Amino acid sequence: MAKLGKAQDGFSFKRAHVRLKLPMKNLATLDSRVQIPPSSFFWDFMGKNIDSKISSILERNKRVESDKAWETSKARRFLLAVATYFVVWIFLIVIKAPNPELAALVPAGAFLLQQYSLPFVKNWWLKRIYPK
Repeated sequence: MAKLGKAQDGFSFKRAHVRLKLPMKNLATLDSRVQIPPSSFFWDFMGKNIDSKISSILERNKRVESDKAWETSKARRFLLAVATYFVVWIFLIVIKAPNPELAALVPAGAFLLQQYSLPFVKNWWLKRIYPK
């Protein structure tokens, strides 16, 4: 188990008979003594490859924005409702249910109702139940 103790000249961390003393007075000069090897991730990120890292982050942001736009689009909701209707319609034909065309409207309509009422329920929940 790790034990945390306080030394006279700073912090002391003790674990499995190994003691590391970090002096409180010399923490400002600690960074000048730390050398990062050129092959490390930090050097790649902060050194030569920073332009490629920034461009990859910008590309990722564009992809995330387009995914979000698709997730909230009315076209996606409509296509999912149509797909739900056809899948249920085929299922109802296979099981020989009466009026499969009309009965398949129920789950598709329920899906659309759920999709369009969800933002209102979310806003109500954020205001009433989960206030910060």
